[in-house]
Amino acid sequence: MCTIKLAACVVLYHPTKENIRHIAEYARALDRIYLIDNSETPNRGRKEAVHTVPNSVYIELGDNYGIGKALNCALRWAKREGFEWLLTMDQDTIVKADAIEYARSYLSCTEIGNIGIACLRWTEDVGKGKYDFLKFALTSGSIVNIEIAEKIGKFNEAFFIDGVDMEFCYRLYLHGYRMIRLNEAVMVHFIGNKKKIMLGSGEAAITHNYPPVRYYYIFRNYFYLIKQYGKYSSLEDEIQRAKIRLWEYFVSIPYEKQPLKKYACILKGFCHFVLKKQGRYY
Repeated sequence: MCTIKLAACVVLYHPTKENIRHIAEYARALDRIYLIDNSETPNRGRKEAVHTVPNSVYIELGDNYGIGKALNCALRWAKREGFEWLLTMDQDTIVKADAIEYARSYLSCTEIGNIGIACLRWTEDVGKGKYDFLKFALTSGSIVNIEIAEKIGKFNEAFFIDGVDMEFCYRLYLHGYRMIRLNEAVMVHFIGNKKKIMLGSGEAAITHNYPPVRYYYIFRNYFYLIKQYGKYSSLEDEIQRAKIRLWEYFVSIPYEKQPLKKYACILKGFCHFVLKKQGRYY
């Protein structure tokens, strides 16, 4: 049976030794892994550590240019080296090599056409059967069809961070391509520093404890997504989820540190959305 060649990329940002160790464990299941260093400053120890990762190419960008630019860099490298599929990963995602092997095997023999993304399943997600069709997949754990990504315009670099995966998936969906979740390929992904709290009303809420600038990007970019894609009835359920998520962020901030600074960043994000200002926060 013919098996596809599979490359991966991990966007690094001041990774820990533990991050590098986990990456090295699953890198053996890949033909190539691009380590895109998005850290602002060079670090000799980091360079030495990443060179222990099997099948790796280390690419130092020299500054933090955002997730979209880093992913597009990996797409170019993968295409240049003759790959058709690229697994995109965050540095704090944990996945076993056999999950990657399963995904590779599935994509090698699947009869499902027009697949733009085949993603791995989070441990907390519940799947039905071998796969489910989706309208959105997180960046981490997504195996992207490189040719299709180029056809729809690659990743949006103007978002910088937050919502990059949503915007890419919405374009993918509207262009008629499919996204599937492979329910037998499982990964563990860590998002922020979530904590469950009880509100005065007796209801439970989740705090994410992001730094203030992350809320700037979240709200600025989500406002853009709601405006740009809210007009499509086929994405109505996704846009509604985005609105709910924004509200949940907004009401949980008083229970986090630096609430006033975070609300100020949200206000700035809204103003920049109105002014159509995108890119990096300054």
